[in-house]
Amino acid sequence: MSGYRQAEQDLLFGVLDALPCPAALLNREGQSAYINERGETCGLDKCDMAALPAVKACLRGEERPPGWVSLIESETGAPTGLTGLAEIYPVRVGDTKLGALFMLRPDVARSDGYDALPYESAVMGQFRERLSRLSLMGVPALFLGEEGSGRAAFARALHEMGPRPQDPFVLVSCRGDGEQALDDALFGDITHPGALRGFSGTVCLERLDALSPALQSKLLALLQNRSFPDGIPLLVRLSALGPPDLESMTADGRFDAGLYARLALMPLRLPALRERGEDILPLARHFLQQYAPLADTQINGFSREAEQLLLSYSWPGNVKALDDAVLTAVGQCTGHFIEPEHLPIERDTALSDLHKLRQGFSRQRIEEALALHGHTVDGKRRAAKELGIGLSTLYRLMSDKNQKIGGRI
Repeated sequence: MSGYRQAEQDLLFGVLDALPCPAALLNREGQSAYINERGETCGLDKCDMAALPAVKACLRGEERPPGWVSLIESETGAPTGLTGLAEIYPVRVGDTKLGALFMLRPDVARSDGYDALPYESAVMGQFRERLSRLSLMGVPALFLGEEGSGRAAFARALHEMGPRPQDPFVLVSCRGDGEQALDDALFGDITHPGALRGFSGTVCLERLDALSPALQSKLLALLQNRSFPDGIPLLVRLSALGPPDLESMTADGRFDAGLYARLALMPLRLPALRERGEDILPLARHFLQQYAPLADTQINGFSREAEQLLLSYSWPGNVKALDDAVLTAVGQCTGHFIEPEHLPIERDTALSDLHKLRQGFSRQRIEEALALHGHTVDGKRRAAKELGIGLSTLYRLMSDKNQKIGGRI
């Protein structure tokens, strides 16, 4: 790369190779002059980074905070599927600007777990961006959500996005075989160390709300002191999975407020599936594509009636329940399309769930949100976010024959 002396170039390339994330050194035109091994592994060498507005801004001398990017192929301009949180910094030698340093925290959609599913809702896009930002920090991570929403998968994804994904990820249930057994499993002592005495990696506490008051106090003291009473330092990163109402449990004294404050520095809230209806059909089709080869016949998709049934159900078991329902339907189907009778969902129950949802959102409440944000698509999206529901759910509520909102959709 012109403008560098050999020693400077060797030093810079060595720094890029040592980075724990995909990185590239770009020239003045935004073309890659060097890509580290992690970048080549994830396909960064095939991407057109020069086309990114953030790269162009950096090369013009503008400074921007880390932002979410979606990369395209250099040759065809087609999307690569490589997305993530990008950091872009100008590179100078003296007063001469030579290019930019591009670093990428890849999207979490890299595993086979629920973190890798085709979520299309804006709220899940925001969740993933927040997760990427948290991966840059070493603070504890608290995942809040209902059963079946994928909290453990995202906790593992956060670990794998960190600087040492090869280190252990240990999942410990706080609903164990008694307080002493859980104490030993978590803390232990020098002769019989618990999971928290590990030298590296992440310890993830499942069912955090089941942790006894005594162990809550013990865990809080460990986080405050960053070491055990015998002087051994706390070296692992802590993640925890809790219910969506953990904050209210703290407010009424059912969970230690000090421990919640330590864990919830940047809480990650996974919305229930019923609150983001635009994800239901993409997820169902993904699961169908996964399980269809197990069927005796060729299944081409869901009938329209089956799709309506999927959309009208409240999914109390969230993504896990939808996964199980599609697998059951594949086993029941003898034709080319999944029909309502193949799904383990009672139509009356589904309609009742939708009715309850509609009852929970008064006409006045929806009209107030729309009046505040407007009837444009963007306004409706903001209104849905304020109401805590998905955009498609808002449309269904607006189109209810008993609840026409504002005379238009």
